[in-house]
Amino acid sequence: MGNLKNISKLFSANVIAQALGVMVYPLLTRLYQPEDFGVMNLFLTVGSILTLVAVLDLHNALPLPEENKGALSLFKAGAYSLVVVVFAVILFIPFIGFFSAELVNVWWMMPIYVAVVGMWQLVSFYMNRDKQFGKIASYQVLQSSSNSLLKIVFGYLSPSGFFLVVASLLGQMIAFVSVSTKKLKGIFTELKTITSSDIRFYLDKYREFPLYAFPKNLLVQLSNGLPVMILSSAFDMKEIGYFSLAMTIGFLPIQMIANSIYQVMLQTVSEKVNRKEKIGGYIVKFIKYSCAGLIPAFVVLYFCLPLVTEWMFGDGWGRTGEVLRLLLPWCFATYMLSSLVFIPEVLIKLKGNLAIEIVNILVRLLVIEIAIYFDNFMLAMLLIGVSTFVIRMAQLFWFVSLTKRYDDSLAVR
Repeated sequence: MGNLKNISKLFSANVIAQALGVMVYPLLTRLYQPEDFGVMNLFLTVGSILTLVAVLDLHNALPLPEENKGALSLFKAGAYSLVVVVFAVILFIPFIGFFSAELVNVWWMMPIYVAVVGMWQLVSFYMNRDKQFGKIASYQVLQSSSNSLLKIVFGYLSPSGFFLVVASLLGQMIAFVSVSTKKLKGIFTELKTITSSDIRFYLDKYREFPLYAFPKNLLVQLSNGLPVMILSSAFDMKEIGYFSLAMTIGFLPIQMIANSIYQVMLQTVSEKVNRKEKIGGYIVKFIKYSCAGLIPAFVVLYFCLPLVTEWMFGDGWGRTGEVLRLLLPWCFATYMLSSLVFIPEVLIKLKGNLAIEIVNILVRLLVIEIAIYFDNFMLAMLLIGVSTFVIRMAQLFWFVSLTKRYDDSLAVR
């Protein structure tokens, strides 16, 4: 009952947050041009990659130690790493023009964005450890509502990709300061008791996270960002804008719902593993229920999306629906894997994940280059959607096999 309550709390917050986002987009698409969304998406894509580099995936390890000293040691290590990366991003400001003309005017915001989002990742997983799901839910709603409101205001005052980025940054900052200030004060007070030897001990104990989970997740972020980063150099930014909106209305709701499930299932499965209890039945039941609900819904969406997006977002935006329906296999795979990606982390079986991500990014590069060769943007969408689905379903099968092997090991004991 407690698990259902926690999932419901985070799920409700996600529904509210996404409802706010979806409701404002029909207005935003009438205020901004597709190219503006392309600039914002490029900024956020690069920002998400840098944020992951900054925390070295240590946030995912925070709920795992039985003793609080372990969580604090990992938090402190992540905070040190974050400071180093933010400083490096600041030093890079004068040189961004050599790499991306689209980011020249907005790069100065990148250090702030990485600092805020990186620290939130550390704080939110510490909150997860303390079962403070209400605060995590509050952040989601506040971030989405302030982000949406600011985009509308800037859209009437001075619509541009620059101000879409400003609104995205301010939304993160408002939510972070409002939700995290009190918690951060308590954490930093406790961090004074953590020594460098404590950090070394727990980094060694959970070394598979920076050694294997971090490069794996970095490859995930890179492969997810490749369509924007590479296709923006080969196709019109208007196409990137349609793709950006497709990602927003298609992937963000799924990702946020999956993250809510992930947060609660991570905490539950971690406790089961610490108590030496079986987890396979719990995981398989989730997969069955998810497939029963999502597959019929996605079939309907495939036929409806172009008409729905044209009606919802205005003339010309039906192209977004055409893009999104080709990415539906990727959406489905994202939901399943994002919900269950904690399995190899909890069982400390991370090498296989890294190998899968190497294959995924190589395939992603290949299909993008094929589409560029044929000068066909929609072919890129189709190949990305199908190839990602095949690889992720193989990864899901591996997740299930891990749980079965773990359960079998308990039976032997």
